[in-house]
Amino acid sequence: MPECFRAGSEKPKMSLGACKRFADRGVNPYKTFEINKKKENDQMKKSLTIGIVVLAIGSAVPVFAADGFFDRLGDRIDRRLDARGERINDRLDARGDRIDDRLDALSEKARAEGKTKLADHLDRKGDRIENHLDRRGDRIERRLDHRGDRIDHRLDRFGRHFPRG
Repeated sequence: MPECFRAGSEKPKMSLGACKRFADRGVNPYKTFEINKKKENDQMKKSLTIGIVVLAIGSAVPVFAADGFFDRLGDRIDRRLDARGERINDRLDARGDRIDDRLDALSEKARAEGKTKLADHLDRKGDRIENHLDRRGDRIERRLDHRGDRIDHRLDRFGRHFPRG
């Protein structure tokens, strides 16, 4: 007879079918029961920890909001993204100007040698590259500016949910 049905056992009893299944697999049913119990305890500890963390965050948010924390945070993020967009735009504009100047110099040299078609081609190419980089820089600056405004607006609205004390 399997161990799970021994008389005088203090451990929980199992059905005959469950006991046979464990015995056929060579598994100690009590050890399996203890492992499952440990998993349940670990899961309960995790749930309690998560609940306590959520409670702590929920009680800390109004304290931050009362000081205008989220308003300042939104403004700071917006300023940082605006500055980044301007830096990228300026860098791309300068790059386009350098390329255009280099191609203008090459076109003047070609014009001096009597190669007017090549000179016109180089002028158009320089203008096209400069315009492309200018538009790209403006688009990136606009996108970052809009993103900063969205974040700032969202944090301003979030901060309004909590009255200032």
